[in-house]
Amino acid sequence: MHGDNVAHIAPPAKKLTYLMQDLFRYLKDSEEPMLIKSCVFFYETEFIHPFLDGNGRMGRLWCTLLLSRINSLFMYIPLELYLLESRNEYYKALAMSDSKGASTAFVEYLLQKIEQALNDFLLERKVLSKNSHLYEENKKNEESQKA
Repeated sequence: MHGDNVAHIAPPAKKLTYLMQDLFRYLKDSEEPMLIKSCVFFYETEFIHPFLDGNGRMGRLWCTLLLSRINSLFMYIPLELYLLESRNEYYKALAMSDSKGASTAFVEYLLQKIEQALNDFLLERKVLSKNSHLYEENKKNEESQKA
């Protein structure tokens, strides 16, 4: 549900086991980069809708877990916040992927959010590094003035 509208109708429950097994087989066997697999896995978790509640949370958790296999840095980047801040885009990308029967629109959306989160993280690190450098420089100046 999204507001008063049904945003997605999950596949029949009798297909759940097969679909989830197929999804994990894709994760294990696909030669696509893990970055892409993490996005596809997220989308497919949303599409299959294996739980009564919390499918979005589980999709985000799996995405973060899979991204952390690329680099543990992803455990510390709040990607979930970027997704929650762009909730309308998130639902549009899901709906577009659903209507086209392919995860492409959602994968592109998610890649943009991952890029944004990484850029913000790097910018923050740069600012912290600069501030640290200024702090050390100031500390040296204070020490030389005392001497």
